[in-house]
Amino acid sequence: MGSGSSKKKRDDKPPQQKLDYVRLKAVLVGNTRSGKTAIFNRYITNQYSPYYEKTKKAIFGQKISLTTQPVTATFCLELWDTPSDVEDPSLLHVILSDAQIIIICVDAMHEDVADNVKTWMENEIICHYVRENSARVAVLVTKCDLCPPNVAEVFTQSLDELTAPDSQYPIALWCPVSAKEKINLEGSSDAVKQMCSIMLFCYAEAKKELDKVDVYDPNKGEMATLQEFFSRKG
Repeated sequence: MGSGSSKKKRDDKPPQQKLDYVRLKAVLVGNTRSGKTAIFNRYITNQYSPYYEKTKKAIFGQKISLTTQPVTATFCLELWDTPSDVEDPSLLHVILSDAQIIIICVDAMHEDVADNVKTWMENEIICHYVRENSARVAVLVTKCDLCPPNVAEVFTQSLDELTAPDSQYPIALWCPVSAKEKINLEGSSDAVKQMCSIMLFCYAEAKKELDKVDVYDPNKGEMATLQEFFSRKG
């Protein structure tokens, strides 16, 4: 007689959620010398320069990646580097347009990392955009390779509080990074890719709801309809 084993077969596993080719847009923001451009160059071209050069205008690059967790998807990330002193609100609106992800870059050696993050989260344009477009926010603490342990301990506690579930700030994740040493910018610990995976999971969950309650507009395409539905849903 066969045993009554309760062990599940491989076929009993829940199906992996999948998305077709997805385009994501992420915008780097931060103060002067916050390391935005170094992050941009390392992520897009895998290059690093120790010399500071002020970012005078917004630029973007693209990188195609595959993720399998928590959803399976091939995605193209359009990453934008921005000047720290965008005075014209209309220009910042243009740069942010259609962005699903905003990445706040903060220098680990800044006098108060948490206050710097709060300032950007309370920026009127950023705050309005996140609220109206259901954008997700990440915080990258740059130059972590130069940061003494006692300093890191202080901002770690502060940022853990800022990103807690009951925090007033909708920050999806924060992570210490180093463009120079490639810390948390490649491999399984890639913070930017982790943020993209969070966004893709949100889309996958929204797609399950959309399949039940809405009809895809053939003039827009599946992904455009999904993004519109996700923004409405919030």
